[in-house]
Amino acid sequence: VMDGFEATARIRQMPQPQKASMPIIALTANALADDQARCHQAGMNAYLAKPFDLDSLREVLSQWLSEPGSTPDPSSTPAQSEGESPAIDREVIDSLRQIDETGSLALARELFACFLASAEQTERQLLQALDERNASLLAQLAHSLKSSAANVGAQTLSAHCRDLERVAREDRLDEAVTLHARVEDEQKRVVLDLRNLLLEMA
Repeated sequence: VMDGFEATARIRQMPQPQKASMPIIALTANALADDQARCHQAGMNAYLAKPFDLDSLREVLSQWLSEPGSTPDPSSTPAQSEGESPAIDREVIDSLRQIDETGSLALARELFACFLASAEQTERQLLQALDERNASLLAQLAHSLKSSAANVGAQTLSAHCRDLERVAREDRLDEAVTLHARVEDEQKRVVLDLRNLLLEMA
């Protein structure tokens, strides 16, 4: 009884981070830029226009799915405290290894390094947007961080950014202050884990 855009919005609002951040790929008969933008604004991860061939489908799926039965290398991620969800999803690391042309962790290292390089600036921009009560900018920054966090497997951070983006778009800036604190704390945890991972991958 609902279309893909509404279904995506409902999924992104689910309280469980793993469910709310599940990959969603749009299949549409339209190939216009506006349609693609609408898919991304709705919270979808990727976009595939009809008609599509098997190679195109395989390519887009490979970005989000691990091989059946694959097991990530437990030594490639730092341990977390008992009862605490990992800052970085191990399955994403394994997926990045699978889609790398050389079958190595070069792609993962590049994505992790890019995230770390921009983390401090992103936090400054978020704080500035809050101080200036610029809801539009805050929503844009949260949206961008939500995507980059998902790319490196920081699912909890991505979910927090999704919540921050939502309240910012609704101009609920008092709530945004509380949500930003969650984003800030989780990003610190992500940064620490990514730095440890890069050391182990060296």
